Amino acid sequence: MAKGAFASRSLKKARRILDDLEETSIVSDLIFLENLNSWHVKFKLKLILDNNITAFPSETDWHLLIQDQEEYAAIKISPDRLNGLKTTYEHQFFNVETTDDWTSGYPCLEDFGYSLRQDSFSAQPVIIDERLKWYVERLIDWCKRASQNALSKDGDNFELPMFYLNPTGILVINESVEDFSNTWNTNKEMFGSALLNFSMNKFFLINILNIKGEFIRNCVEPKRLVPMTNEVALEVPGVWIKLNKVPVYENWSVVKTWKELNKISSDEGINLSLLIDKIYPSLKKSLPIPFLVAFPISKLKGGEKALMHIQAFVLPPPKVLAKTIRKEFGKQNKVKALMSGLENITLDWMTTENWNWKESSGRGQLKHICNKKVLLVGAGALGGFLAEAFVRGGVSEITIVDNDILRFGNLTRHLLDASSVGKYKSQEVANYLRKININVKVNFFNLSFEDFIRTESVAGYDLIADASASDSVLNQISKLGKINFFSTAIGFKAENLFLIFSQAEEVVLENIYSVFRATIDLEKIKAEKEGFPTEGIGCWHPVFPADISDIMLAASLSLKWLEGMYNKNENRIAVIPISKII
Repeated sequence: MAKGAFASRSLKKARRILDDLEETSIVSDLIFLENLNSWHVKFKLKLILDNNITAFPSETDWHLLIQDQEEYAAIKISPDRLNGLKTTYEHQFFNVETTDDWTSGYPCLEDFGYSLRQDSFSAQPVIIDERLKWYVERLIDWCKRASQNALSKDGDNFELPMFYLNPTGILVINESVEDFSNTWNTNKEMFGSALLNFSMNKFFLINILNIKGEFIRNCVEPKRLVPMTNEVALEVPGVWIKLNKVPVYENWSVVKTWKELNKISSDEGINLSLLIDKIYPSLKKSLPIPFLVAFPISKLKGGEKALMHIQAFVLPPPKVLAKTIRKEFGKQNKVKALMSGLENITLDWMTTENWNWKESSGRGQLKHICNKKVLLVGAGALGGFLAEAFVRGGVSEITIVDNDILRFGNLTRHLLDASSVGKYKSQEVANYLRKININVKVNFFNLSFEDFIRTESVAGYDLIADASASDSVLNQISKLGKINFFSTAIGFKAENLFLIFSQAEEVVLENIYSVFRATIDLEKIKAEKEGFPTEGIGCWHPVFPADISDIMLAASLSLKWLEGMYNKNENRIAVIPISKII
């Protein structure tokens, strides 16, 4: 017997829970499964249900898998392959047969549904017997709710069904609430062709076209994808259909064959034969065909449709299908033969990722700078981290101005790497930012700020942010009149942070220097006593003394301060003594 295959006293105590609960009884007792490194128990669940509501079975068999025997044991409960649940419900993994005695459809017992959390949520117990009891009681609760169609209620966050049975790739879409209102909701087309780019093992949806090949919607500009990979993107044609509802049947089971999809499409008035007939001849015969299924979803269950979601699977290349058709169907009508050949194909759904920034940045979107157009002066260490924070925070457009070249010594505290040494900081930071957010427009100018404003207009920017630590830039800014202006600079040894925000009126240099002067004079004295570190050999080259943690902290504090000041319609000049707050 394998090491660890002896049931501990704690595990045996936990297993008795299944005898103690009124609804459960053991079918086969504890056995150790070496291939899964788990203990296994099969048990029966008997419930008194109102079968007038659903056809949920009152008796079902379940398989309990337990890894580890003591604290924080990993527990999973799955339906029996023969006497378990046959369909999929909300808050459950896609339920199909596996090579084991149980199916893949284990319920999400740890965190399923706001209504359940509201009624019975508590922190998971740690000790094995208490933990197992908690899981089984959650299963009983889940089954009762499933039998009553009560796993979710109107007002809960909408949850997609589980599409990811055998993921064959990733589909990247770019869908927002605005796109739904402005394009999908106004266009009456129900199917057509599509253009995708394949790179980084992902299908990027580029264009949606109608059945005639006429443009309907641009989803992502291909040039926005170029910085993300060194690969040459492969153009892949595809097809799409638009359904009015989520493609599920029997509670929450996703369609898994072409035959089932054809039935659901036909019920909504979509003729897949016509789609194949019109588009099939134009497809590249040797490439797999991405088939996109678009359908509207709401943000909350029972709410208005607000967003278009798209799932996709890949059909075999037309060349492969044609060979099968000739072999099995001879010379009959090509479309009819193709439809017959597709009928029993299993749909291997891809994973879908929505790369729209508004829809995917809820965990870290800036409150006030989001969707703003920013001009950033200075792409040094501090400016680089601010630029990254702006882009990750959701600005709509950023323009970077700096005429400095990246040196090897800069790498100790700059976000760029050695491949950018000897190149303009502004251009290299811009290239870095384009890899973060395909939705943000990024511009750069390898110019000093003085040269930039001589040839370019600052009108139209929501904010000018200065991270140059240059009196010359402040002087130029003061001549621009009333603007939204923010400046940040680090003092000697990063002990102080100098901050300016001007919104109510034009920038006045004397006001700035009157606030900063006392601190700057003290820093000059310290600098003369302590000196600056040097870099390189030959001509004496002093450098600013601060490490990467200083720069990142200063960037974070600067951004928090800016977010606090924005929209207050006032001027503010401040010195933050960093050394005193840490």
